[in-house]
Amino acid sequence: MINIFLERISITAVAYSWQTCTSRYENSLYSMITAIS
Repeated sequence: MINIFLERISITAVAYSWQTCTSRYENSLYSMITAIS
């Protein structure tokens, strides 16, 4: 029971950090494109 709970928490944490990292990357990419043009 506890293992499933911990696994779910870690999956959520990884998904959240991945989402944050991706959005940050998209923002910087967008800024670069805007700066070039």
